Amino acid sequence: MTLLNDLAKINLEAPEMMLGKGSMMPFNASNSGARKLMFGTQVEHRLQLLHPEVPFIQTGYEKEFGKYSSSFFVADKDYKILAKIPKFTGDMSHYYAICLCEEDSQLHMFERVDYKHITENYGYMWNNDALDHAEDILPKGTVIRKSTSFDEYDLRMDGVNLLTMYSACEETMQDPIKVSESAAKKLASPLVKRVKIDINDNDIPLNLYGTDGMYKSFPDIGEEIRNATLCAIRREKKEESLYTLAYDRLKEIFLSDTPYTVVGRVVDIDIKCNNPEKIHESEYYGQLARYYDDHIRMCKEVCDVVEQYSDALGYKMSYELQRLYWDCRNELDGMQFLGDRLFSNITMYITVIEELGLNPGDKLSNRFGGKGVVSVVVPDELMPRTRDGRVIDVIMNMCGVYGRENPGQLFEISYSHVAIQILSFIQSEVLEISDAMKLYLDYLELVAPQMYAETVEFVEGLTDDEAVQYLGAMTSDESIYICAQPMSENPDIKLIAMLYERFPWAKPAPIWMPIKGANGNVRYTLSRRPIVYGYQYIYRLKQYAEEKFSVTNLSSTNIRNENSKNKASNNYKALYSRTPIRFGDMEIGNMIHLGPWLIVQMLMLYSTSPMGRRNCEELLTGDPFNIDVKLDMDSPNRNVEILNTYLKAIGLRLTFKRIPKVKPQLMEFSPMEFYPDTPENFALINPMQFWPEDVKLDPSAYRDALLATKGQKRLISPMEFFAMTFDK
Repeated sequence: MTLLNDLAKINLEAPEMMLGKGSMMPFNASNSGARKLMFGTQVEHRLQLLHPEVPFIQTGYEKEFGKYSSSFFVADKDYKILAKIPKFTGDMSHYYAICLCEEDSQLHMFERVDYKHITENYGYMWNNDALDHAEDILPKGTVIRKSTSFDEYDLRMDGVNLLTMYSACEETMQDPIKVSESAAKKLASPLVKRVKIDINDNDIPLNLYGTDGMYKSFPDIGEEIRNATLCAIRREKKEESLYTLAYDRLKEIFLSDTPYTVVGRVVDIDIKCNNPEKIHESEYYGQLARYYDDHIRMCKEVCDVVEQYSDALGYKMSYELQRLYWDCRNELDGMQFLGDRLFSNITMYITVIEELGLNPGDKLSNRFGGKGVVSVVVPDELMPRTRDGRVIDVIMNMCGVYGRENPGQLFEISYSHVAIQILSFIQSEVLEISDAMKLYLDYLELVAPQMYAETVEFVEGLTDDEAVQYLGAMTSDESIYICAQPMSENPDIKLIAMLYERFPWAKPAPIWMPIKGANGNVRYTLSRRPIVYGYQYIYRLKQYAEEKFSVTNLSSTNIRNENSKNKASNNYKALYSRTPIRFGDMEIGNMIHLGPWLIVQMLMLYSTSPMGRRNCEELLTGDPFNIDVKLDMDSPNRNVEILNTYLKAIGLRLTFKRIPKVKPQLMEFSPMEFYPDTPENFALINPMQFWPEDVKLDPSAYRDALLATKGQKRLISPMEFFAMTFDK
């Protein structure tokens, strides 16, 4: 009750203020509570895009929500820039800005870097334009740094606007989504990978990127990785040195070497060295020595600037600057970077940015909790086209809308469809400027009354040339930007009907559909029914197919001959994970209709049966058109054997008894003999002997059947008896 009383005292200017992050869902009142909760989770699980866009249909709360993001930093005071110290000589893509704040008499540090690594492969990219252009002063209120998911007006951008239609086809059954190649490029995302490489005293980095006269083990800052191999380490063996350390063989990767496999572009390199003398003596470490010396140079410059103001003038340091300063001071003083652990050589961290395109198996979602998995990415020429030549980017199945009770996505499509037709009509140049502007305002009056009230005053103050430029900007964007309150301006079916009544020429129309003919060529034909298409704002979620892929035929086993977890791929020492395939609840649910024995068989083949795993070789080397992998009696389940061992210690044993399946029959088809001469013989007839138990029959029917034999003794079949009974 206390909480309710506190909430009652809050003066809410609009119902949208209580939605929180749900205020970014358009038409919030049109969606079920379950999908609202799902949207709230998906907002946090979205994957940053390389080229995000502002949504055509906004709620007005995107900017307000973005201000509270951890990727949005605003100067809370005036800062004077003392120095910009580059991390790498001649490269200002990564530097440390040492600043002084007179208000609190404190030194501060702002790191200028292109990326932010969070965990695993996830992270995002930074926009540092404000810090780059600042020379002397960072005024209060300046956006020092923000992620690339904000536009120049600090409006939050999490997805892209894709031309979407709903159609039932084999690629969109249930949740799958059909995507065009151009849309897949728009949904490309950055992956931030931080690779750790330990180099012992007897390890040699191979010369994979070098040329004659230059030993180079890995790409430099800004270079792309070749052949998915960042670098490779060879363990030196004195007895094999004449062969393995030959100059030409240092450019090859042997089976005994440790390669680091990753795709992308190198953006950062950190080197920690406990033995500076060795790094400068060995010719194999020449590239590492250059980066290490550059790092020491940066540490000296940081310490010189900080000590000049901190020790001499008495300024305090912020927490971030203290961490940087003491790390640099410890490096200059020769402190071991691993503390008490005995490691006398080098640990190198290389940060790589991979631009991951959209692939089948990746997960997408709209702003209404309508998530789905990409089933196929097809060329643009194989996607439907509108009559004016627009390529449909995304095809979804409408059946998911009814079950999920989130029709807001259909309203978004309808709004956009009408807006596209209005702009096409304006672009035809058959209207006067005033008539074209009236169409635009009439549209706003229906879909966003609050925006309409503010836009009318703005439009009235435009000259004809400014009005032409204003309309031209909308036609170039191919849609009308609107800001509709998520609750108070919620649409319904009646409003959609009013839109089509006000703009009758914007009604749904057939579109060109690609059809492959008998000769294999693709032709376009008009759809048999009219289609509503429009732009929908699409997110990309963190679950991407590449992360889920694993192999197990080469997976390691422990002392009990069980598959053990393999972290080589997590450390970038293997291209794919070799952890055994795990059957989760969804996999078991999908296969249980085939029988539990099939699930057990699959688990034994892939994981729990040592002999069964060897049969998997047939999947790779056998005839692909005649694959017959089966378990035999020599393929025991290792988990069952281990369980029996535990049970044996307590005097128990687990056994399995094979019982052949017997197909039950409803009736037995055998001849029977009637003796109708005497009542005693008639009493011997048991109707339940050959009639199903759950069916009741009047005994008088048997007497009628006996009379039909005319008192003659003969053999009849049960089916003949039933036929006579049914006739009666």
